[in-house]
Amino acid sequence: MVMSVKFVVKKFIFFMFLFLLIAPSFSINVNAILVLEEATLEDVDRTWANISLLFDDQYHNTATLLEELHNFNVIAPQLVDYEIIGTSYLGKNIYSLRITNELRTQQKAKTLVVAHHHGREQISVEVALRFILYLLNNYGVDSEITDFVNTQEIYVLPTINPDALDLVVNEQKYWLRKNVRPFDDDGDGLFDEDSIEDSNGDGLISMFYVYEKNGGDPELQYYYWEGIDNDADGSVNEDMVGFVDLNRNYDMFFRDGNGWVDDTQATRFPGFIAFSEPETQVYRDFALDHRFAMAYSLHSGGNATLLPGSSLGWNEPALYDSMLLDYVDLLPDSYNYFGYGGGGHTIEEEPVYAAGVWAQWMYFERGCVAPMSYELYGNATGLDPIFEVPIIDNSTHLITEWKELKLYYDPAKEFIENLWLDVFPAFPYLLQNTPRLSVDATLHSIVDRPGSLTNVSFSCTNLSPKLNTSTEVEIFNMTGVKVFEDGYVIDADSSIVIDATIPLPFTFDESYEIKIGNEFTGYYHFTYRIELGTSGTSISFSMIGVMVILSGLLHIIIKRRKRN
Repeated sequence: MVMSVKFVVKKFIFFMFLFLLIAPSFSINVNAILVLEEATLEDVDRTWANISLLFDDQYHNTATLLEELHNFNVIAPQLVDYEIIGTSYLGKNIYSLRITNELRTQQKAKTLVVAHHHGREQISVEVALRFILYLLNNYGVDSEITDFVNTQEIYVLPTINPDALDLVVNEQKYWLRKNVRPFDDDGDGLFDEDSIEDSNGDGLISMFYVYEKNGGDPELQYYYWEGIDNDADGSVNEDMVGFVDLNRNYDMFFRDGNGWVDDTQATRFPGFIAFSEPETQVYRDFALDHRFAMAYSLHSGGNATLLPGSSLGWNEPALYDSMLLDYVDLLPDSYNYFGYGGGGHTIEEEPVYAAGVWAQWMYFERGCVAPMSYELYGNATGLDPIFEVPIIDNSTHLITEWKELKLYYDPAKEFIENLWLDVFPAFPYLLQNTPRLSVDATLHSIVDRPGSLTNVSFSCTNLSPKLNTSTEVEIFNMTGVKVFEDGYVIDADSSIVIDATIPLPFTFDESYEIKIGNEFTGYYHFTYRIELGTSGTSISFSMIGVMVILSGLLHIIIKRRKRN
């Protein structure tokens, strides 16, 4: 009985040993799959009803302008942000307002509207405000405008000459074009002590042109304004308010081209050195932080859209000719909204080789392909009238009088809204033509470890119908390091496929981001992500156990043969 139990125990131990040797092992195969996906993009939930200007029945000064900017930000804080980018000569704030979907934090395509270089052109401030209003009221309603705000950073500088804005609006200094830095024009040690005034008490300030006759057409010799000899030096209006024409103070062809006068009292005096004025310095520093392929500078005094020329002529002849034909279709043939006949809107080239102006500096120094000076309004007729009226006409001279300038540069306030409706089609056009990208990515290689090379095809479309991408579209990681050597300029309204080989970093835990684009178009973001997946169950046997069993079986067979 004892032997029997021992025998059973031995058999049990033997078979358990065999089972452990050959027991199958079960495993689940887990694969690391690399996935490339587009960054998630969100829309802003519109919570506001249509917005109206707080002061829609008047021209804005700096105080009411700030109230409007603050109100925009309070109502739509995820679309509107504004900041002080500097101060004027008198220390007044110069603001930049940005409209964009702030839930989408990637760098986007940028576009710009800058208004009010010139004091007496305050209609440009009003149009800039209505452009902002148009964007906010159409976000979440109009799909195209919503897309523009989602994919662009739209910058608006409502005035870069706030000192002059307050003098024009608050004190009716309608002749003031320049900034207000004091200058001793007549060298008597006093500043701005003898400016223009209504000396005859008719409520208007007249300007007089003096022409000389030399047997042909009269030639303009000089002009002067109505005024009083305030400093009793025997001269009138020889030390007026205003110093530098800000739109002649840029450092491109400065004092070396057309459209400037070397007289401190002239309306187009450029200053003694480029960027001498705090206002243009503020704009320069702002522009050096951004890239704009297309931009508007708003002006008045004529009905015209102007694109830059250089000493060599038309800078971008094919592009500009095409764009100007578009403006002919977009803008009205003539302006008749103010109750009396207006001048027609002309489409023309900027005077070639214009000295020190914004458009030339933006083109040559900041790579802005289409910096357009948009002349919003010019009253060619007038009420009182504005036409020059001869007051002296003899054999040697002709002297004409031009009455008050008030309604020449700016319409009466009740016609501001009508003007906006006439000119606003040019603003969606600005947004449409700002180059930005649509990108689809296809990952061709599936790898299971960091440090591998991945093959990706990027299908890139430039959505601008007119402008190319300005510089090459390239691929970077999120620290700004290029991860693919080649780059490509994409033509307007065109698509290309970039077949890229991109190395993954040697270590990343969950995801790795890359971006494609440039400073003009903004960047499209993609994320590499490792996704764990299974590919079935496998059964395996111990090779050692199998070999031991086979050896045992072989030993038994040999012993049995020997017995037989």
